[in-house]
Amino acid sequence: MSDNGKCIFWAPEGPMLRVSFSEYKGFTLHIMDLNPEQHTRWALSRGELLRIGWGLIRSAFRRAA
Repeated sequence: MSDNGKCIFWAPEGPMLRVSFSEYKGFTLHIMDLNPEQHTRWALSRGELLRIGWGLIRSAFRRAA
Protein backbone atom coordinates (compact mmCIF):
# COMPACT_ATOMS: atom_id res chain seq x y z
CA MET A 1 0.00 0.00 0.00
CA SER A 2 1.50 3.32 -1.00
CA ASP A 3 -0.45 5.73 1.22
CA ASN A 4 1.04 7.09 4.43
CA GLY A 5 -1.82 6.08 6.74
CA LYS A 6 -1.56 5.36 10.43
CA CYS A 7 -2.11 1.83 11.71
CA ILE A 8 -4.86 1.65 14.36
CA PHE A 9 -4.95 -2.10 14.92
CA TRP A 10 -3.08 -5.08 13.56
CA ALA A 11 -3.08 -8.79 14.42
CA PRO A 12 -0.70 -11.23 12.69
CA GLU A 13 -3.51 -13.72 12.06
CA GLY A 14 -5.55 -11.35 9.97
CA PRO A 15 -7.21 -8.00 10.49
CA MET A 16 -5.57 -4.61 10.10
CA LEU A 17 -7.24 -1.20 10.49
CA ARG A 18 -5.57 1.91 9.07
CA VAL A 19 -6.66 5.52 8.64
CA SER A 20 -5.26 7.78 5.94
CA PHE A 21 -6.01 11.30 4.73
CA SER A 22 -8.44 11.58 1.83
CA GLU A 23 -9.35 14.50 -0.41
CA TYR A 24 -12.99 13.37 -0.60
CA LYS A 25 -14.37 13.55 2.97
CA GLY A 26 -11.21 14.00 4.99
CA PHE A 27 -10.26 10.45 5.97
CA THR A 28 -10.30 6.92 4.58
CA LEU A 29 -10.68 3.89 6.84
CA HIS A 30 -8.93 0.81 5.41
CA ILE A 31 -9.96 -2.62 6.69
CA MET A 32 -7.72 -5.44 5.49
CA ASP A 33 -8.09 -9.14 6.22
CA LEU A 34 -5.95 -12.10 5.20
CA ASN A 35 -8.43 -14.96 5.28
CA PRO A 36 -9.97 -14.50 2.76
CA GLU A 37 -7.83 -11.66 1.48
CA GLN A 38 -9.98 -8.52 1.36
CA HIS A 39 -9.40 -4.78 1.39
CA THR A 40 -12.36 -2.50 2.15
CA ARG A 41 -12.13 1.31 2.09
CA TRP A 42 -14.60 3.85 3.48
CA ALA A 43 -14.44 7.61 3.08
CA LEU A 44 -15.31 9.27 6.40
CA SER A 45 -15.60 12.76 7.78
CA ARG A 46 -13.84 13.68 11.01
CA GLY A 47 -17.15 13.39 12.91
CA GLU A 48 -17.94 9.94 11.48
CA LEU A 49 -14.45 8.71 12.38
CA LEU A 50 -14.89 10.04 15.92
CA ARG A 51 -18.30 8.34 16.29
CA ILE A 52 -16.87 4.98 15.18
CA GLY A 53 -13.95 5.35 17.59
CA TRP A 54 -16.21 6.32 20.48
CA GLY A 55 -18.49 3.36 19.71
CA LEU A 56 -15.50 0.99 19.82
CA ILE A 57 -14.36 2.45 23.15
CA ARG A 58 -17.85 2.04 24.66
CA SER A 59 -18.06 -1.54 23.37
CA ALA A 60 -14.72 -2.39 24.95
CA PHE A 61 -15.94 -1.32 28.41
CA ARG A 62 -19.40 -2.88 28.29
CA ARG A 63 -19.85 -6.07 30.19
CA ALA A 64 -21.19 -9.08 28.34
CA ALA A 65 -24.76 -9.91 29.34
